[in-house]
Amino acid sequence: MARLIVEQGDKYLEWQFQAALAADQRATTSASIFIGFSAALFVGVITYWADQKDCAVLLGGLLTAALLFFGAGCCFWAALPRDFYSPGNEPARWFGVVDQKISVALGREATNYQTRIDVNDRALGKMAQWFKWGTIVACIAPIAGAIVWIVFSF
Repeated sequence: MARLIVEQGDKYLEWQFQAALAADQRATTSASIFIGFSAALFVGVITYWADQKDCAVLLGGLLTAALLFFGAGCCFWAALPRDFYSPGNEPARWFGVVDQKISVALGREATNYQTRIDVNDRALGKMAQWFKWGTIVACIAPIAGAIVWIVFSF
């Protein structure tokens, strides 16, 4: 039974590791898209304002670009390296328990895996929160910019 428990813990750590890699990829891709839109919008709005001197477009566009930039920052923050455990263990960690019963050694390893799983769960939760807020802010950005444009246009 102890071997099965350790095996399941290892599988769970493997799943967490794969989920973290996917989350990092999703966050960096979204951040790249948001920052690209932000930069393009910023340049376009400044260029338009230089020609037309339309303050409503300027304010709405700059707010939208700033919110997209902030959303990108949140997504990049979500992908920053954190304390995160990978599956498996180093063989040297087992040397101190060679003379113990296998069930005791595996029980300790199961406890070790649970500690790692808990740390990973907290890290994944933090990553998810930053990514969620980054995407929410980026999705709200065009609406906020349109509202500012409407308010200052009339």
